[in-house]
Amino acid sequence: STDFFSHGGQALMLGEVRWCCRETLFALLARFLCFFSSEFFWGLEVVSVRLGSRALKGNPAFMRLAGMSQCRLHVEDPFLLGRNLNCVLGSSEENKLRDALAAGASAMSVCRMPDGLQAFLEPSSKSGPRACILQQQQKKQRQQQQKKHQQQQQQQQLLLPEMTARLFRVFRACVPASKKK
Repeated sequence: STDFFSHGGQALMLGEVRWCCRETLFALLARFLCFFSSEFFWGLEVVSVRLGSRALKGNPAFMRLAGMSQCRLHVEDPFLLGRNLNCVLGSSEENKLRDALAAGASAMSVCRMPDGLQAFLEPSSKSGPRACILQQQQKKQRQQQQKKHQQQQQQQQLLLPEMTARLFRVFRACVPASKKK
């Protein structure tokens, strides 16, 4: 819905709209590529910024959208609801797009910028591949520390009965026979 962008019939001024994203640019791009290469149901779902949520092509909101009988990418024009923006792609271009999305998602899954997009993020950027690698290293260090802590706890739990038995034996040896009865 576009209700957020209007207030009593009046458009909000740019300075009145506040929006904050906690994700880095690198993370947003990675999620975008991953979604469209592996989660989005190509040919069954419709990309609709107007609805702002996932929807299948059988949704009544898309009654006027052209080309719905074809198993292709469907992108609704938010202003001309009958126009399917897939009209600018032939089948070979659509296949290239799909392959590029998959290749980009694959590259970013190993903290590499997809081919052709390296220039969009500076190497020193806090949101680029180096930041991703650093985050992965920090996560790995935390996991190793947690694992080490768990192993230490397990060792202590295993040693506890043994230590208790030793202490009991020492106690029995130290207590005179007359006090044991």
